[in-house]
Amino acid sequence: MLGKALSCSFIDMLKSLRRHARNVVTVAGLVIGLVLGLSSPAFASLWALQDGFESNPAATWWFQSSGNGFGNFDGTNGTPHTGSRYADVYRFDAGWASVGRNVHLTPAANHPSNCSAQIWLQQAPGTRVNFEIINPSTWTYISLNQITLPNDWQWHAYTSGSWKPGPVDVVVRVSAVSTGGFAGVKVDDLTVQCSY
Repeated sequence: MLGKALSCSFIDMLKSLRRHARNVVTVAGLVIGLVLGLSSPAFASLWALQDGFESNPAATWWFQSSGNGFGNFDGTNGTPHTGSRYADVYRFDAGWASVGRNVHLTPAANHPSNCSAQIWLQQAPGTRVNFEIINPSTWTYISLNQITLPNDWQWHAYTSGSWKPGPVDVVVRVSAVSTGGFAGVKVDDLTVQCSY
């Protein structure tokens, strides 16, 4: 009788151990799944704004200058990169002239994002150009690419650095910079994109 009682206790103990082991394995599986799921970024979507100066650019873009500079939207003073229009920006003495626009980074309002921009430039060889992403509330650079245009009069693509949006609204601007002589740049085909 004592042997039978010990045998039942031993069997009950084994059953109890099995239940506990199953629970431990289930909990461990859930923890591992959560850790793996949270440890890698989940960039699943891409948002992009494209602007080729084709549809009423004066409603979106503006020109600025520190003095003797100007800009216009053209398609007759050379060949655009694509389409039929681009922006011309010129400076005739020391200072800068620019074309810029506001961009609302749509996904950054609700999602962690990584953003970058690309612009196509052409014009006077040796012109120094700033490709700028600006925080409009502090008027400070989020990204700045300083470019010297090559000596081939061809269109070339230039990129900003990538950035994580703080501000959801930014200014994208291209500035021709002169230390005393002529500086000019043709600007076309802006792309701003954010992955989120």
